[in-house]
Amino acid sequence: MSKRIKDIKEQIRGRIDSGATGFIDGIPSIRDLMSILGESRHIVNAALKELEDQGFLLCTAQKGFRVNPVVKKSPAISHKSAIKVVVNEFMPWQIDFWCKVITAFEKLNPQYKVQPYFVRTEKQLAKILHAGNGEPTVIIHFQDGDDNEIPLVPLAEIKRLCGSDLNHDDLLPALQRVSDPYTIPYQIQPAMVFYNSGNNPPVPSENWSLIDFLKWVNDNFGRSSTSPINTNFLGEVMGIANVNQLDHKVIRGKLEYLIDAIVFVRDHQLFYYDSVPPSQVQTIRQLSTGSVNVAIKNSFYTRAILSGGPGNKSFSVFAPPLEDKAMVSPPLCRLAMAGLSCDQASAKFFQYILDEKTQLKMMKEGVGVSPFRSFGQKAVESPDELIPGFAAVVRQAMERSEFLSLQEHSVDSEEKKFITHLLTDKIILPVLTGTCNRNYEKLISDYMTKLDEFNSSLPAEPQMEILRKQLLASY
Repeated sequence: MSKRIKDIKEQIRGRIDSGATGFIDGIPSIRDLMSILGESRHIVNAALKELEDQGFLLCTAQKGFRVNPVVKKSPAISHKSAIKVVVNEFMPWQIDFWCKVITAFEKLNPQYKVQPYFVRTEKQLAKILHAGNGEPTVIIHFQDGDDNEIPLVPLAEIKRLCGSDLNHDDLLPALQRVSDPYTIPYQIQPAMVFYNSGNNPPVPSENWSLIDFLKWVNDNFGRSSTSPINTNFLGEVMGIANVNQLDHKVIRGKLEYLIDAIVFVRDHQLFYYDSVPPSQVQTIRQLSTGSVNVAIKNSFYTRAILSGGPGNKSFSVFAPPLEDKAMVSPPLCRLAMAGLSCDQASAKFFQYILDEKTQLKMMKEGVGVSPFRSFGQKAVESPDELIPGFAAVVRQAMERSEFLSLQEHSVDSEEKKFITHLLTDKIILPVLTGTCNRNYEKLISDYMTKLDEFNSSLPAEPQMEILRKQLLASY
């Protein structure tokens, strides 16, 4: 028997012995088990056959496998005390964090048993929820587009059953959605600038500019130290993403400044070129092993996957260097409860995620910034308890929240995509490669021409809709 088959066999047996949801009498279909356990049909089917040969499972034509009542153990925890939780995360430290949260909750509440499911895609999440037949299921990392047909439990019902407030009034302004009575943000995963702390460079100012940051990189790390430049990130920290609110003179000034920054990167050879754009995990490994010292990223991952081997180094994070009118939109996760009803056990775990202890633990481990003002303030007041540089990230997220709430609908996704490509093709690549013969005025003029052409091609109604949303958001 291969190790993979043995592992899957033990997982199925363990879930049946513990009385896990869906494994009480029958067991999920092979297709659902493939999704739940993350294995191929061949491996799952082989494990089921082994359990059948041992008399632990029975197989009936047209009905599939079920637990043999002769050998089935009584579950240590009743079905009513089980809490079904789906974690839709894929970064190792995120999964590790939620495992710690589940363990801590069970230790404080021994009468409850959490049955976690770890999935990577919305499709896998939908499969598990549809297979649950409407039973209460806590969803960690819920997005509006996960599945429109999944019923959600109202927050008021969760609040009633858990017997305590969900701190909704304490949310940062940008996260308060009165129109959404079903979900609540459990964390903000902020944009950050990372650096490898192996050389113990001095801590930069919290109010640094983009040029200040690049000079700091050059002074402390030198050539080939910056990972591939993220155009979208540069556009956001420069405040170019919301160009509809800026006149031509302001845009030109920002482009001139951005060109100066790219020239600095080129002349000092800070750029680390990789013919294949690295994935998020690859970038982390580059940082942790020292092959790249600095990453300019608009992302949410924080710490390296450290093996403890030689050459691995920890690193710190810093808030991005935002220019005037800049708008960095941090990725946002939401917490939801799916199901046709709610029970007290699930409601208590839902509330535990939003509890002060859990939220502060999240920030201490650098997983994300709490969406609650009071918890964020406590983290800012105790910076020594956070990973280096993270207090500035928390402070910036709190200070920018109100501004971001006013800007939420100012830029259409297609417009943002166009601006990103325009910056890349007309500004960043020509300057970085030196193909423009230092005729930067022509680059800027070409950029402005293309931008005007794009704006004039937009229908008038969407533009008025944008202005209407901005006006409503200002009240």
